[in-house]
Amino acid sequence: MNSLHTSDVHFVLAEASHDAAIRKLLRECPMEGQIRLSLRREPSYFRAAGIEGPEHHTIIALRGDDIVAMGSVSVRERFYNGKVMRIGYLGSLRLDRSCWGRFDILRRGYRFVRKLHPSLNVPFYLTSIAADNQRAISILERGLPGMPTYRHVGDLATALVRTSRNGSSSREPVCDQHEIFSHLEQSMHQFQFAPHWTEKEMKRQFEFHCLRNDERQIIGCAALWDQRSFKQAVVSGYSTSMAAFRPLYNLFARVTGRVMLPQIGDVISQAFVSHLSSAVGRPELVEELFELLSATAHSMGIELMAFGLDVRDPRLKWIKSRLRARVYHTRLYMVHWTDDPQAVDPPDERLMYPEVALL
Repeated sequence: MNSLHTSDVHFVLAEASHDAAIRKLLRECPMEGQIRLSLRREPSYFRAAGIEGPEHHTIIALRGDDIVAMGSVSVRERFYNGKVMRIGYLGSLRLDRSCWGRFDILRRGYRFVRKLHPSLNVPFYLTSIAADNQRAISILERGLPGMPTYRHVGDLATALVRTSRNGSSSREPVCDQHEIFSHLEQSMHQFQFAPHWTEKEMKRQFEFHCLRNDERQIIGCAALWDQRSFKQAVVSGYSTSMAAFRPLYNLFARVTGRVMLPQIGDVISQAFVSHLSSAVGRPELVEELFELLSATAHSMGIELMAFGLDVRDPRLKWIKSRLRARVYHTRLYMVHWTDDPQAVDPPDERLMYPEVALL
């Protein structure tokens, strides 16, 4: 199954020859919200898409030679209710402005994914939507005919923290990757949707930092993941209220050392804090890990470090107050088709940690 025809639109799986047109659509179709972000994938869309999961497909809608819609589906192993399973992720949903109101394109794009679904061998998919993107939320939560079911399972907070050249290096700064792999294997099962990292993935050029107790056991770890060479977030605009509020907020942020709101057109100079592991009941460990990463990030020209936590996570309050983070909220969904024979138990009460560097 490689294509699906609908009136004036032709759906296919994207190939390398579509790379430039996909990047054009991403540039021109920002994510809606109080802050409109253009999530770009320069200079190669497929290079950026490769990190989302070992299996990845991008579906595009062609009208003539123009791409007017797209969406991606990837698969990777994640922890769910304490067990490792294959879980899909639906992302990069974009619809060209010329096709706004064309619900048939959206519905038939999902029909394409439904035909692809049996070959992916996953019981459900995750997806995330900015909490202030009311247009997308109203469509996807409505349960319209021909659409999968979007089940809201919780909210994530993505925090942005300013880097500083004065970061600390008083603890052991760099750790052996095999030791980190063993630590993550033991700790990630306590979180819902946490990635199950493979040793092959761990061989990326991550520089891990860790904290140890008096017995030399790892009690916390994190890595700086700089994706700027293939993924960029560009500020495309602000809502009317946010544009009016921005000058006053930036004055306050400048005085207090908080994250400022960039100018329209600015590329956000950020890297992700990934593979974050620390005891939920000890939020001060997150601050120590950030201090270890901050000076390195600052020396690389990185102004902000980004990471995500469940809004219920006790560490979030500490981070917001102690690290003066600016926080953005997204809604996380489990997506499935009602006619799919695969079924799983509902998620238990574990905190979610899907790793925003992969979303």
